[in-house]
Amino acid sequence: MKKAFTYCNARGHIGAYELGNFSETEAHYQGFLASGGGIRTFRKDRVIQYFDTLADAEANIPTHFILPEDAAAPKATGVPWEERSPTICFTGFKKDIKAELSDLAEGNGLALRTGVSGQLSFLCCGVNAGPVKLEKSRLAGVLILSESQFRAMLETGEIPEHDDEFHYTAETLSA
Repeated sequence: MKKAFTYCNARGHIGAYELGNFSETEAHYQGFLASGGGIRTFRKDRVIQYFDTLADAEANIPTHFILPEDAAAPKATGVPWEERSPTICFTGFKKDIKAELSDLAEGNGLALRTGVSGQLSFLCCGVNAGPVKLEKSRLAGVLILSESQFRAMLETGEIPEHDDEFHYTAETLSA
């Protein structure tokens, strides 16, 4: 299963992408870049147009595009976390970092979980995250975050679509 599209990120950069083996939530797509660039998260409200192939998307990248006003700013919904009932699981971190992140999550109204289930909203992964938990989360539509993506989400309300230090690929997960 693949999805090709043109996309405008928060900085106004426009590009063409193709996700393979992706999952989706109401607001996001998450999957592996067909070009081998690892797992990425994209906001649906920033997709410009969908295509059948990456080549079609690349051939139709607009030279000028203005994000809709509600997609350009960080997604601050004004609804407190606890009213949205998000849940998070931390995996692959050293004990002290996991405790710090857990305290930060609870302080921001996220409920902590120890495992992956259909009720999980986010899986925050450290460098020692296991491939089974990552793949199970991704297939369940759970958004996978790095530590820096998690911190940015708490600060701005938006999940950055890429973290250069968080680079899981389909090959990593199948190894």
